[in-house]
Amino acid sequence: MSLPYAVPVRGKPGCPCDAEWIPALEEELLEQGIITKPLTIAQLIGMASASALVHSRGGAGDIWETDERISYVARQMGAVSWPRVTGSFANNRHTHWVLIGCPHLHQQGRNQITEAYAGGDGLLGDVPDDSALHAALWPKRTWRQGIAWHREQQLRRRRIVKLEVARARRAKWRRWTKRATTNIDRLKALTK
Repeated sequence: MSLPYAVPVRGKPGCPCDAEWIPALEEELLEQGIITKPLTIAQLIGMASASALVHSRGGAGDIWETDERISYVARQMGAVSWPRVTGSFANNRHTHWVLIGCPHLHQQGRNQITEAYAGGDGLLGDVPDDSALHAALWPKRTWRQGIAWHREQQLRRRRIVKLEVARARRAKWRRWTKRATTNIDRLKALTK
């Protein structure tokens, strides 16, 4: 199935929202030290039978990495995300997400978002969401707001680095001034 808006995202068909959001997610994960290389995309737009129709139109993705911190950051960046590692996923371990606010998202993806905010794990049944991950859903953000949040985090990190550099300079200046003052005092004492 070919969709008119589909764009290539590392060789896989994805929607324009995927193409814009994934690089920002990766930047945030790299800067936080959670990953050291690009994410390994398993599926964006696709028709895998195990995915029902969630991936049929875009706004959903699967990656092979399963670190829970990835899902936590993805939720902070406007996606509902879960590491799928147990039960029927034991032989197909991956992390799944759906982008909040993506206009391409299939209704089943929207249902996963609704279920996540209601405290569920996004799958059929009544399994609760992971409580640590659930907390990352607030404040509610769309994927676009998530990218803006990421940019704010980058700016904050840059400011912190600048402050640390300035503090180090001030400390060095104070040490130099103290040594210089001590030497000046010694010279004054010799000339008396």
